[in-house]
Amino acid sequence: EASSGADQGPILGFQLLERLGEGAMGAVVKARKLDSGEIVALKILKPELAESQEHVDRFVREAESARRLQHPNIVRAVQAGRSGEYYYFAMEFVEGQTGSDLIKSQGKLPERFGLFVVASVGEALAHAWRQGIVHRDIKPDNIMITPQQEVKLTDLGLAMLAGQESTLTMTGVVVGSPAYISPEQATGAKKLDTRSDIYSLGAALYHMLTGEVPYPGDQPLHVMLMHLNEPVPEARKVNPEISVATERLIMRMMAKKPVDRFQDPEALLEPVRQIEEALARGEVPQIPLVLRTSEERKSASAELLQQKHPTKKSGSGKSSRKRELGERLRRRAKDRKRGR
Repeated sequence: EASSGADQGPILGFQLLERLGEGAMGAVVKARKLDSGEIVALKILKPELAESQEHVDRFVREAESARRLQHPNIVRAVQAGRSGEYYYFAMEFVEGQTGSDLIKSQGKLPERFGLFVVASVGEALAHAWRQGIVHRDIKPDNIMITPQQEVKLTDLGLAMLAGQESTLTMTGVVVGSPAYISPEQATGAKKLDTRSDIYSLGAALYHMLTGEVPYPGDQPLHVMLMHLNEPVPEARKVNPEISVATERLIMRMMAKKPVDRFQDPEALLEPVRQIEEALARGEVPQIPLVLRTSEERKSASAELLQQKHPTKKSGSGKSSRKRELGERLRRRAKDRKRGR
């Protein structure tokens, strides 16, 4: 329970102010750090879970991952430790709403705003990937938006270093959120990379812009099988107001095979910026070149060539010039003969 005394609460060095929420792993409490006065969000592992090394390892991993990641779009770690029977992790207190809160209150979010969120989370994932970290649980619930329109990625409880073989917990359960899980994570792939996070971010964008998850269902296994086997749903069929360019963006991010997605978060930032800037100008966004099909790219290249060399639009002009040149040469030859 929250405490009003200096350090009378269960976590030495923190004054507990109010409960913010509770999940499967434990409670999150608003607290004051006594030595600095900083207001923090204090995550406290349930004492009964502290008896499980698996849960302790996951809790400690979140704190360690957060300490490694110093970025404006990632919730900042403050302190972690153990006080008596309680494991705790203090992080910066962020006021605002989660992406899920906004979806619940608005139904679906404006396209420009959704792209802004994706760009911000993309920056966070790019930073994490430079440190070799995969988040593994990207979803609207783990994206905070402040009143100042800052976007913060939270909950690094499932984060891992690339190359670690820890997608499956010790009890053999696939970790992650079924509504947003990548196909490779759903199959329990032993090694994941940032492309798995890109898929989940694409699924989160789909949810934000349509108000629906890509593959609805009550049974987690059934939903994960749809991520594996069903075509990527077309967002414009649910929300026709979404631009074709943004629909293509979602399709690329959610490609079934990692090799067909953006290969790192930085690669998706430029097309997101292009689409968002066109929307800001009130224009219908052009499909960024990276999101076009091979046929569309060929057509665009041909159009560009015609613009640079307009006289080469057809072969008739070139043939006509050749005939005229040939006729002039023949006339000159005749004139020379007569002069003899």
